[in-house]
Formats: sequence, structure tokens, C-alpha cells
Amino acid sequence: MVAFGAGLVVAALIPASDKEAQAAVAIKDKAQPLQQQVSDVAKDAAQNLKEPAQQAAQAVKDTATDAASTVKDEGTSAAQDVQDHAQYAKQTVQDQQG
Repeated sequence: MVAFGAGLVVAALIPASDKEAQAAVAIKDKAQPLQQQVSDVAKDAAQNLKEPAQQAAQAVKDTATDAASTVKDEGTSAAQDVQDHAQYAKQTVQDQQG
């Protein structure tokens, strides 16, 4: 294991040959179009997800707005019911006293 590690260190210290340098450049040149394709696919995926995400956000907003309106309406109705019952109870007590 130590010999393997030592071999790696020695190999790293030896400068690359011309063929190795040329191979690295060739690989880099061949990888460039793939890098562009990956970038394009990622951009397309982001664009394709943008519209559904906006629609989902709008749906959540609409649902929350509807829910708030419903709660407000029900609260107003309940308050009116309490007021009506209180008025009826007041009238009932006054009728019993008079």
C-alpha cells in the first residue's frame, strides 16, 4: 500500500509528456460540446419547470384568498347571529319583566 502511494507521488511529480498533453487537450475539446449540451438541457429543464411552478404558486395564492374570504364571511355571519340572539334575549327579558 505504501509503495502504491509512493508511486502516485512520483508519477505526479513527473511532467506530462507531449502525447499526454495532446490527449488532455483533445479530451477537453471533445468535452466542450457535451458541456454546452448539458448546460442547454439544464436551462431547458429550468424553463419548463418555471411555468408549472408559477401556476402552482398562483393556485396556492387563489386558494388562500378564497379561504380568507370564507373565514371573513363566516365570522361576520356568526357575529350577526350572536347579535341577533342577544337582541332576542334582551327583548325576552324585557317582555317577562313588563
